[in-house]
Amino acid sequence: MLLGYKPKVISVEEEMVEIMKADGNYVNCPGVVTFDTGNCVRTAISRELVKELNLEDAIDHQNKVRYRGVARDDDDKQISNLCSTIKINIKIRKKSFPVRALYGVPAEGTDLLIGMDIIQKLFDEDFTLGN
Repeated sequence: MLLGYKPKVISVEEEMVEIMKADGNYVNCPGVVTFDTGNCVRTAISRELVKELNLEDAIDHQNKVRYRGVARDDDDKQISNLCSTIKINIKIRKKSFPVRALYGVPAEGTDLLIGMDIIQKLFDEDFTLGN
């Protein structure tokens, strides 16, 4: 055992996150993954990553979800939008997390935004977030 190794710490900078492609196979998530404890709505995935994984047919444009971002309008009110969703499957530490993610919402430079819908399940199993 390596000194300093903390097996229950999820590295927010280096954690390997797998995601399922349209063919049903998991791959290491291509692109930037961000763990966001401030995101209480749900996990989100970029349009580019959906296209790369061939998941366009899985987008649900009928049942949109309202979300509020951190951005504010000219009257200093929180901006609220409707968003399509998509069912995706993520693996972290060999644990599967099927979620209905927000489609096309992550901030520029982020391909997969892991929200509290997944993070809380990790916390429930005594994982913590760290470096």
